[in-house]
Amino acid sequence: AHGTVWTGLDRISGEPVAIKAFNKREGQSIRNEGTILCTLHHPNIVKYLSMIIGGEDDQADRDYDFLVTELVQGRTLYSLLPIRDVDLVARIIAQLLSAVHYLHSKGISHGDIQPRNIMVNEADYSVKLLDFGLSRLITQNH
Repeated sequence: AHGTVWTGLDRISGEPVAIKAFNKREGQSIRNEGTILCTLHHPNIVKYLSMIIGGEDDQADRDYDFLVTELVQGRTLYSLLPIRDVDLVARIIAQLLSAVHYLHSKGISHGDIQPRNIMVNEADYSVKLLDFGLSRLITQNH
């Protein structure tokens, strides 16, 4: 499910965060994305911070749920294409493969790996995989 993403500040740490809002009236849900993302800890995967489920007591937020993650600095891989530096391409691919290997070792399929869901920090060319809305648990048959 796709949501609207805003930037904000963590009330305790003052650090910038990304806040993804899901409209429950439109059938959007964060439960799958939040449930999977909160189990993941990898340098090339966006860091989960919290999930806020809108309640009946809060009139403004009743129709929305919120997923809070680290705010990833950089540009989408899509916005950087084409990349002509072969060494840089190899660095980006190696980081993506590390993230995908980690996901699969946890029995998780991302389900939507594409250049728009990959952020590249131009300062050090570190990569973060984003948007786990279509992710799911997978089983292996041996």
